[in-house]
Amino acid sequence: MRMTGIRYRPSPDLIERLTKRELEVLDYLSQGRNSSEIAAGTGVTVHTVKHHLRNIYAKLGVGTRLQAVIRYRDLLGRM
Repeated sequence: MRMTGIRYRPSPDLIERLTKRELEVLDYLSQGRNSSEIAAGTGVTVHTVKHHLRNIYAKLGVGTRLQAVIRYRDLLGRM
């Protein structure tokens, strides 16, 4: 991902900061699922999914679903 001309190189320890549930939510998100579909797949409420997404954004330093998916895929490629 390019941000202001600087190539972002995420640290693999970012994955370690994410909880098992946050990783599950990210996996669904990377498949193009919406909050309702993620909630159904994980057995939690839509409100809880949105809470996880806020935590994920903060931990990954992103502000959108697309940025989170890009960062997640970049991290997986480095493992």
